[in-house]
Amino acid sequence: MHLQDPTTESVAAALDALAIPDGDGVIVMVCDEEHARLPAIIAGLGSTPTIGGVFPAVIADGRRETSGVTIRHIRLGGLGTQLVPLAEGSTPLPAGTVSATVFVDGLGDGVAGYLQRLFAANGSDVSVVGGGAGSLTFERRPAVFTENGSAIDAAVVACSPSSSSLGVAHGWERFAGPLVATRTEGNLIHELNWRPAAEVYREFVEPDAGVEITIDGFFDVAKGYPFGIVRDGVEDVVRDPIEMRADGALMCVGDVPPNSVLHLLRGTVDSLLTAAEAASKSAVAGVEDGPIDAFVVDCISRTLFLDDQFDLELERLVGPLGSDRRRVDGVLSLGEISSYGTGFIEFFNKTTVVSASPSIVDH
Repeated sequence: MHLQDPTTESVAAALDALAIPDGDGVIVMVCDEEHARLPAIIAGLGSTPTIGGVFPAVIADGRRETSGVTIRHIRLGGLGTQLVPLAEGSTPLPAGTVSATVFVDGLGDGVAGYLQRLFAANGSDVSVVGGGAGSLTFERRPAVFTENGSAIDAAVVACSPSSSSLGVAHGWERFAGPLVATRTEGNLIHELNWRPAAEVYREFVEPDAGVEITIDGFFDVAKGYPFGIVRDGVEDVVRDPIEMRADGALMCVGDVPPNSVLHLLRGTVDSLLTAAEAASKSAVAGVEDGPIDAFVVDCISRTLFLDDQFDLELERLVGPLGSDRRRVDGVLSLGEISSYGTGFIEFFNKTTVVSASPSIVDH
């Protein structure tokens, strides 16, 4: 359910209309344009178990929305929700948890470490999907919340006894490298091949892009030229460079481990659309016949790259779900989370993640 004018009263009325069963809860996805209304939105939740995040945009019933709030019923079966500071240890999820939805502060410190601890505490038996909350202004402010309030540098988790099937793909292809990230610090790449990272990046990207890369204009070019961290047997894990610093460092969305082997990537509209459809088909293939609910986490920088053709990506995502689908909701995120493939919980950039499951409601 999407609310164009979210107030305490309209959120409370929406929860009444959804008729959430005892023990279940909601996922609340707030467009960044509504951030000032966050206290009022939280007040409308009452005691309903909630995980929520503020995102640049959301997906509501297969449509992109840049204002308002989307509220989605999630089956918790009494397992509840958690709010965990990113810098602290991750406790095991409750017994009976089969799948989990996770929102993290996408600009927070310690996302990679938190996801590693989440995996260590719960193993590969729990299917995990989620994304990074935050603003395209890159302003640090509370971006995740529960019914009890919002937090910065934190993660929120919804634990479910229901299974889900995941699909992940990005469509970005290698065009330069390999390069070694010889000095990094969290999400900062200081050196590539023992040279200033910005210098190496310019050397490869400027001739291909046909423009000079400046600090002020960096993001406009970099949105088409991410890094890929090499992973055996699967697509490279994309890291989105979002800022070039005066000291020659590049800031990414998500950590880059020291001595990672990287490639520079580029994509086309067709390669990204094909990948989105592949992610959706992969998720649907794991669901038995019947009505499907889908939860989509798609990177906001894919929207920026595709521009007015992003609606084609939504069409390619929705198509494989079939005419018997019930809900297609999601977020346009600062980083995507999934345990697809190896079971390890990975933090992606510029990637499409689809979670499909048997429908639980007919709203």
